[in-house]
Amino acid sequence: MGMTNYKEKLQNIKSFVFDIDGILTGGDILITEEGRMLRTMSAKDSYAIRRAVEECFIVGIVSAVTDISVMHRLKQMNISDENVYLATQNKKKAFINFAEKNALSIDEIIYMGDDIPDIEPLQLAGLGTCAQDACEEVKAIAEYVSHKKGGRGCVRDIIRQTLKIQGKWDI
Repeated sequence: MGMTNYKEKLQNIKSFVFDIDGILTGGDILITEEGRMLRTMSAKDSYAIRRAVEECFIVGIVSAVTDISVMHRLKQMNISDENVYLATQNKKKAFINFAEKNALSIDEIIYMGDDIPDIEPLQLAGLGTCAQDACEEVKAIAEYVSHKKGGRGCVRDIIRQTLKIQGKWDI
């Protein structure tokens, strides 16, 4: 599996599935005195997700995150509630459910994750991708390792490449 031929797969992609912590965020969690967990997400990643949704790509979230406050941000990105899997212990099962529910072949889906629980869906997906700062085990099996870090543009990177190859990123 080299990073040279991954671009050939981008032509057939119809969907993106992202992890939250370490992909949509940098993985850092600020915990308030009240126990609230605060995360930051990249506005550039959010823009790219909205663009993908506008271009009729199906965007899903598969995450172990239990804090539903992230739903506010996901709604702003126009990600459909039914495609958000939070508090997920079995990411492979959630990924398969997402594909079946949306009548997608797994070959049509890009999965982006950064840690051990992401390995099974990464291996299943049409294209398994990760952030530049993903754990070594994930980087070893990902077909594409972004040059951008989690929460710092890795999501926009893979969406932009896909939309560009399909003639849907018009700049």
